Amino acid sequence: MSYDAALEALVILEHENGVSEKLSSRVSAIIKNKRPEIQNFCKRVFWLRSKVAHGARPIEEIERLIIIKPGQEIKDEERGVSIPGGKYRELFLTSYEFAGFLVNLREITRRTIRFFCNEHLKGRRREDTLSQLDKMKPADGMSL
Repeated sequence: MSYDAALEALVILEHENGVSEKLSSRVSAIIKNKRPEIQNFCKRVFWLRSKVAHGARPIEEIERLIIIKPGQEIKDEERGVSIPGGKYRELFLTSYEFAGFLVNLREITRRTIRFFCNEHLKGRRREDTLSQLDKMKPADGMSL
């Protein structure tokens, strides 16, 4: 949960709305991969972290969505949105779903921190960097 909270703190300004969308779009721009699977994976991680942190869902449901059926669609009835299902297992680094989930999130967070440090060294303000990320296309790249 700490890694996802760190990502959110880095790429979302306090006054911004649409956190899930902005988080997934900006993180995928940083890692230079705006595939829908990556963006949906980021949304999924954000949703799961939020529900665990706030105790809003039973642990059995969280376990099912992380370990038993990691590719299943998540319906968020409270907000009236869904996170599409997908072949998220293919994004994992190991054959063990939960371990792969954590390793991927840790690496994405590490790259994001490094990215923002590099941007700072170039004299770019955080707000300018985030604005640039919002404009990026999948083939664009910002150095890590």
